[in-house]
Amino acid sequence: MTGKARRSRRRWSEEFKRRVVAETSAPGMSAAAVARRYDLNANLLFNWKRRYGVSARFLPVEISEPGLPAPRASDEAMESSISGALSIEITLANGHRIAVKGCFDSETMCRLVRSLAGL
Repeated sequence: MTGKARRSRRRWSEEFKRRVVAETSAPGMSAAAVARRYDLNANLLFNWKRRYGVSARFLPVEISEPGLPAPRASDEAMESSISGALSIEITLANGHRIAVKGCFDSETMCRLVRSLAGL
């Protein structure tokens, strides 16, 4: 015997599952953080989210004309090296900020946003 106690299967009430799933909808809260708080496997929490009809949230998006927003000091050096290239900047509700200058793959960008948003 290795000395490790075998963990028994835990059971949760429907009320608990719904409450935990609801916490993942709070602004700035990720499913992974909620799972850690309750010592749950994140995959189990995602299964509960599907079961109780909680789908991905849409985040607010602001589209502006190129050149209108004033660049921040940290962005100026990057802009000087890349002129006339495509750019995208996304600020998530949880505070993560993604800024991409130049060409990018939309599928990779979607996976990155989902990961940082905790979806």
